[in-house]
Amino acid sequence: MSPDAASCFLSLIIAKLKDEPSFILPIIDDLMHALEYVAKNQILFDADLNIYGDFSGKLNEISLLIKQMPDAYFCLVIPMPHILPMA
Repeated sequence: MSPDAASCFLSLIIAKLKDEPSFILPIIDDLMHALEYVAKNQILFDADLNIYGDFSGKLNEISLLIKQMPDAYFCLVIPMPHILPMA
């Protein structure tokens, strides 16, 4: 993964949590492992702090945004219709 992709991934999650939390919160638990990996391995992605900022700081922002969400958001589970084969 390029440093641009790693940075954009973290920034995308921040943007979704701010603008459309109901879209991202149902899957945030599934994303946390990847978010933590990216944030803890900034050097591995060759993402210069002066260019991309601190990935750990972005992860902290994500965690803070999640903690600030009203409990009602965590009850939003949008069922996906199952696609059944046509007979």
